[in-house]
Amino acid sequence: MLKKMDWDDIDEILFDGTKEEIQNVRCADCNGAIEYEFDEEYATFTIWCHPCGIISKGCKAYDKPNCAIFFGNKSILGS
Repeated sequence: MLKKMDWDDIDEILFDGTKEEIQNVRCADCNGAIEYEFDEEYATFTIWCHPCGIISKGCKAYDKPNCAIFFGNKSILGS
């Protein structure tokens, strides 16, 4: 049986995943599309799901996540 993905898994995929893994990531709670934003100036990283309202914020994100490398500093995934 496959383990249900949680928000830690999503965070890990967005930072270290392959382009394909990142493209296929979905909300852990509602399976909806998620949006992320990486702010290089303030070293912050925000992930949110608009359909269910879940927000995850991180600071001291000094290393650029793979999602920002592949798709830019702000994007919607899984739409």
